[in-house]
Amino acid sequence: RLLDADDNEIASAKPFPFYNYGYDVGVVAFYLEPDEAPTWKSSLSVQIIGNPLIEWVGDPPVTSTNSMTWNTGTTEEIQKLVSAKIIYLATQLEHAWSIEMTAVAGSMAILSDTGASYFLRVVPHLTEVAPYVLGQYTFTPEYPEGKPSEDTYANTLIEALDGTIFDLSGPARSLQTSPGVLAAGIYYPLVVAFFILLLSKKKLNKGTMFLVWPFIIAGSFIGVPLIVTIVLAFISFVSTTWVIYKGTN
Repeated sequence: RLLDADDNEIASAKPFPFYNYGYDVGVVAFYLEPDEAPTWKSSLSVQIIGNPLIEWVGDPPVTSTNSMTWNTGTTEEIQKLVSAKIIYLATQLEHAWSIEMTAVAGSMAILSDTGASYFLRVVPHLTEVAPYVLGQYTFTPEYPEGKPSEDTYANTLIEALDGTIFDLSGPARSLQTSPGVLAAGIYYPLVVAFFILLLSKKKLNKGTMFLVWPFIIAGSFIGVPLIVTIVLAFISFVSTTWVIYKGTN
């Protein structure tokens, strides 16, 4: 039980009998909502009472302590602090119980599957207050200067066309679709049509092959996926080489 200076109960918790039916060391944790939290550094005590459901000779034993450690910091700092404390306690339990309670992920100690199953039961909101012990890492990546505003090559190129004659955002809105879909809908049929034209001609003017290249290049600037542009460019390169050096019948 967590008690205030007047011995009024603020919170209570029941130990989880995880090992040896509970007749051993263990961990108990309290969680208080902000509006329930006691005054900062006020006089508090923790009281441990023997299970009242067990028959005792006399009253159940009671042990109390008012030794408290108060910590403050940002959310991330407190998460790391609580995580470190839980890993410490898990290590102590590991030695006491001879059960693997911790593991290593990369270079960081985390809870093992057994340790996680235990601490998830005894520490309320563990995933929020100590995400690091479960291997949940969150960080803000650092990008080099000049990072595009979006994370795709196509979106970067589309932004470069805003306000030009190649800007398809207006027609796309009229058709209730995205500029990328509209661009692909125009691009693919044109490229396919040119290849069909090239394959169907018995006597092909060599210069006609070069008409494919503007469409290949344009595709990369109107939002067609880069990998598609590369593949079609390679096919066009091979076809152009064949036309120039081998000719047609």
